[in-house]
Amino acid sequence: LKCEGSCNQQINAIIPNENYKVEFLYYLMEKYSKFLEQNAGQTATKILNKTDFSTLLFSVPSFPEQEKIAEFLSKQDELIEKEEEKLSLLKEQKKGFLQQMFI
Repeated sequence: LKCEGSCNQQINAIIPNENYKVEFLYYLMEKYSKFLEQNAGQTATKILNKTDFSTLLFSVPSFPEQEKIAEFLSKQDELIEKEEEKLSLLKEQKKGFLQQMFI
């Protein structure tokens, strides 16, 4: 979250301080999401218990480097989103052409 929030006791929370860029932490967790999921318990909702979660260590670069990484990846996400919008429009256009051709 980029703002203050709350969650229940079933959620592991990472609360950054001034040494961590929130966006960088988002991408760090995205990178390790498969690992976290694989190590979660096999319950109805996959949960990595607090004890196991608190023992995890992640390598984090300096704050300026975090900013550069987060900015770069954010720009990539924006580009992907724009391309997905283009693809969606092309698919809709194709549907329209098919409807006109096979009335």
